[in-house]
Amino acid sequence: MFKRAMKPGLESVFTHKERSNEEGPFAEIPPISPGFVKESPETTISPSVSIEGRLIFERFLRINGSFIGELVGEGRLHIGPTGYIKADIHLESALIEGHLEGNIQIAGHLELASTAIIKGDITAKTMTVHPGATLSGQTLIN
Repeated sequence: MFKRAMKPGLESVFTHKERSNEEGPFAEIPPISPGFVKESPETTISPSVSIEGRLIFERFLRINGSFIGELVGEGRLHIGPTGYIKADIHLESALIEGHLEGNIQIAGHLELASTAIIKGDITAKTMTVHPGATLSGQTLIN
């Protein structure tokens, strides 16, 4: 099982000022706060659930539990504050509030909440990083 505590030595190496405009796939969503997602997810992995494998989805996936493997999809991913993911992800867009260990490839917009802890490389078209987010890895915005 995963430890949900922050690993020693994982330091904040990249932060960004507060969001100044509302663009991208999360434009209709207010700033990060409890209950911020207006759209109901197609699938939710609850905090008490752990899954291992390759998960492919099309619309909207929310993970509040643990997942090990690979996430692939054309939709949106929301990793909630209790979510702990050890996977490479290849998606259209994502909002991360929890922990993620793995490389991230986002065709559209990636948003890292203030509670996000990322250990891995990121490639995205656009990215918003809220103050307090932790990122250990390389970032390529193209």
